[in-house]
Amino acid sequence: MAAEKFLKLPDNGNDPESTAATQTGGPSNAGKIPALREDGTFDPTMFGPEVASPDVEIGVATEALAAGDLVNTFLDNSTGTPRNGVRKAVATAYGTRARGFVIAAAAAGATVTVYKSGAPNSAVTGLTIGQQWLSATTPGRSVNVAPTTTGFVQQKVGNASAANMLHIDLGPAYKI
Repeated sequence: MAAEKFLKLPDNGNDPESTAATQTGGPSNAGKIPALREDGTFDPTMFGPEVASPDVEIGVATEALAAGDLVNTFLDNSTGTPRNGVRKAVATAYGTRARGFVIAAAAAGATVTVYKSGAPNSAVTGLTIGQQWLSATTPGRSVNVAPTTTGFVQQKVGNASAANMLHIDLGPAYKI
């Protein structure tokens, strides 16, 4: 959905119709009216460093990711050049514990934004209200019962306030 347009007083004969800013473009966007993204939130780039905004990290998807996936970030050397890799988190091993989530789906090789603790994840469905734990059976997803298999990890990932809203609060991962 494109940002809504509004009218402004024309200056020097320019078109009076203008579009709200959806992400920062630097000083050229100074004084513009901001617009919300399709999920009803501001793009994190709209905030300066002095404003509290979700903690984000940029990486490269090493596998296809679905919107809302809980992800693990790691140093990926598979291409010969070290990069920040992003893969689905799963509770089968400590090295694949959750470190954040993605809002948008991405193909392998695409650049992705990983949102950390404190951000709401509304790109999920089918949650049971209450505590959520990293799933050991479905990579990238959470469950309402912690895994109990020896060798797996238990990691609380947040609380579901609705079937489609996970409030991310990543806890430590404990090996069972």
